[in-house]
Amino acid sequence: PPPNPATSPLLNGVWDLKAIGGYSTPKLSSPTREIALFLYSGGYSPAAFLLRVVSGLSPVLGSPHVSLSITRPSGSAPRVTASCAVSGALSFSVSLKSDLSAQTPVRLSETYVGVSAPGPLGDFDVPAAARYSRSVYVTYLDDDVMVLRDAAGVPEVLARSAGDGAR
Repeated sequence: PPPNPATSPLLNGVWDLKAIGGYSTPKLSSPTREIALFLYSGGYSPAAFLLRVVSGLSPVLGSPHVSLSITRPSGSAPRVTASCAVSGALSFSVSLKSDLSAQTPVRLSETYVGVSAPGPLGDFDVPAAARYSRSVYVTYLDDDVMVLRDAAGVPEVLARSAGDGAR
């Protein structure tokens, strides 16, 4: 693993979401729990958000596949595109775009900047006033596996996509 994973070229490539952590189920339900978790952990990751939305519809739509593509265009901040493809009775793809900036050798700041959706929504940029950022910690990174954690410590485990030529 690299000593400074937040700036490592190993970040670049296509990553498949393999597992995502979560919070324990409370003994007492609260209607504001999801809002509080969203605010205190700095928001959902794009992959977790897409997976949560599409998984709720999976009995109707089919099984979702979530992947992250991290690219670093020359002279600019790394760009993350989280894509969720669903194939089954209805096939479609939704993407969330965010920019990354290294804050420390292991911490990244992720700012959400755009959405690409099918149908009338199409592609659009998130207005500056509606953009939000969250901190992401790269706790493990090698050629094949990446483990990210949000500010609350919730992990996401990603594996490099088999067809990824960015290695």
